[in-house]
Amino acid sequence: MTPLSIQDQPVSPISKLDNYLLWLIFSINSVWSEDRVRTAVYKHPKNALTTTRRSSQVCSFWRAILLASPKIWGNCIDVGMPGWQSTEWRDEVIRRTGKALLSVYNTGDHRIALNTSQRTFVLYLIQNHWRRIRVFHVVLRSAEVFNDPIARNAFASPAPNLEVFSMESNSDSSIIIHFEKDTYLFGNDAPVLTKFAMFNDPLIYIKRRPFPAVLRTASLRHLHLCFGTRTEVAIGDILSSCRQIRCLEELTLEMYCHTENAHPPSSSIILPNLRLIQVRHRGIEMYSGFLARINAHAECILRIISYLDYVAQNPGIEDMQHVLARYTNTFFYRHMNNPKGVREFDLSMQLRGSRGDLTVTLETDKYTENSFYEIHSFPSNSLCGLLDAISSFNNFPNTIVCARLYLSNIARIYVGPPPEYQHLGNIDPPICASFLKLFQALVSISDLTTNIDGLLALFRMTDYLAYIPFPLLQTIHLQSQYRPCQFKISQLDFWNGVMEPFLNLRQLLHAAPVKTLSLGEDRHSLDLKNLQCLDRFVGLKVVWKNADGEVTEYICGHINSNELLL
Repeated sequence: MTPLSIQDQPVSPISKLDNYLLWLIFSINSVWSEDRVRTAVYKHPKNALTTTRRSSQVCSFWRAILLASPKIWGNCIDVGMPGWQSTEWRDEVIRRTGKALLSVYNTGDHRIALNTSQRTFVLYLIQNHWRRIRVFHVVLRSAEVFNDPIARNAFASPAPNLEVFSMESNSDSSIIIHFEKDTYLFGNDAPVLTKFAMFNDPLIYIKRRPFPAVLRTASLRHLHLCFGTRTEVAIGDILSSCRQIRCLEELTLEMYCHTENAHPPSSSIILPNLRLIQVRHRGIEMYSGFLARINAHAECILRIISYLDYVAQNPGIEDMQHVLARYTNTFFYRHMNNPKGVREFDLSMQLRGSRGDLTVTLETDKYTENSFYEIHSFPSNSLCGLLDAISSFNNFPNTIVCARLYLSNIARIYVGPPPEYQHLGNIDPPICASFLKLFQALVSISDLTTNIDGLLALFRMTDYLAYIPFPLLQTIHLQSQYRPCQFKISQLDFWNGVMEPFLNLRQLLHAAPVKTLSLGEDRHSLDLKNLQCLDRFVGLKVVWKNADGEVTEYICGHINSNELLL
C-alpha cells in the first residue's frame, strides 16, 4: 500500500480555525471563575496555566497567538500549582502578562498548606503587582501570608483595578490584619470592586473593631462575610457598612458567633438593588437588629437558616414573624403577578415537633425559589406563631387572598420529618389554627411524598379537620424510613391502623380516591411483605420494585391477589 504524501494526509479541523476563534478558545480556557477554583481538585485536574502553556507548545501558529495575548496569561496566575520555586519560570510568566490585569488564585488541594515558594510568590505579587490585580481569590491552610506586613500594607493601599477579593483560611488560626486608626481597607480606594468575600473566620481589625467598620466601598455588588465562634460582632457595625454600599445586590452572612445589638442605627437602611439575602446565624437578634431594618428590593429573596433556643415570650419573636411574613409575602405576590401565569408548584414542609424544627421550601418547576427557612431548636409552642406568620399573613391582610391563590396552585407536597431527624422517630406536629389553615388552602395537591411518620401525622390531623385534606390527591409515594427499635411500628399496625383507614376515609367521604400507591424502592427496605389488605380498593394501582430492581405494577381488585405477597 502506497503511503500518503504530505499533501494527501487529512487536515485536522482545528487547524482551519482563524486567529480570532483560536484566541477565543484559549481565552475561555484561561478565564477565572470561583466555581472552577473550588472544584479544581475534582473536576479540573489541569489548571488554566498548565493548559495555556501546553497549548503554546503545540505549534508555532498557536504559540504566536498566545505569546501575543498577555491578557490570557494574566488570567492564569495560579499560585497553587507546583513549580514556582523556579524564579526563572515565575519571571517568564509575569513577563508574558505584559501590562495586563492579573487574576491571582490557587487551585489544588486546599487542605494542604502552600509551600514556601508558593507563599513567597503570593507575597511577591502583592508587593510588586498589587495595583494590577483584578481578581484575588486565595485559600490558605495557614494565615501566615495574610498576617505578613507586606500583605497588611498592600491591603491598606489603593486597588484601582481590583474587582474580586476573596480570602479563606482552612486553619484553626484566624487571619488577623491590623489597621492603624483612620486606615481603611484598600485605602478607601477600590472603585471597581464588585465582590468581597471572607470565609472560615478571617478577621480584619482596626483598633479592636471588626472588619465591617473598615469597609467603605460604594461599588460593591456582592458581600459575603463569615464570623466564627471566636468572634464578637456588633450588628450595628454590619448595618453601618451596608449603609455605605448602596449598590449591594447580594448579601451573605454566616454568623456562628455571639452577636451584639450595640449602637444599632436609628433608622432603616434602604438598599434598592438588594435582591438576595442569605443568612446562617445563631440568636434571634439577627431578626430585630438586622433583617427588620433592611429595606431591600421589592422582589428580594431571603434564604435563612437559624439556630435558635428561646422561650416563646422572647420579644424578638414578633420581629422574626414579621420578617418571615414579609419575605414569604413577596414570594406569593411575585408569582401571582407573573404575566406567564402560575404553573405547577412544589411545597415541602418538614416538621418535627419535639424540638419544633421547621423547614419550609417553596419551589417552582423543581428548582428552589426564593423562600427557604430552617428553624433549629425552636420551641414547639412558638412554632404555631411562626406558622401563623407564614400561612395567615396577619401583618399583611391585603395579601391573604394572594397567598391562598398561590397555595391553591401547588400540585406536589412532601410531608415528613427532615431526613437528618428521621432516625429519631415519633414526630408530633403542632396542631394549631394556622397549621390547619395552611393544609386547607392546598386544594390542588395531586402528588404526595411521605413516609411512615408523615402519613401518621396526616392521619392524626384528620381528627381536627372538618374537611378531607388534598381533595385532588391521586398519587402517594411512600418512602423508606429508618426508625429506632423503641419507635418501631409493626407492619400489621401500620397497614391496618393507618394506611387502610386513610385510603378508606377518602373513598367513604367521596373525596377523590387515591389512584396510585408507589412504594418506589425495594419492598424489602420498606419491610412490606403482605399487601393483600389493599386488594379491596378496586382500581388502586400499586407500584413497587422487586429484588432485581424491576418495576412491578398491580391493579387492586384483580383475581390474582397473590402478587401482593412478597
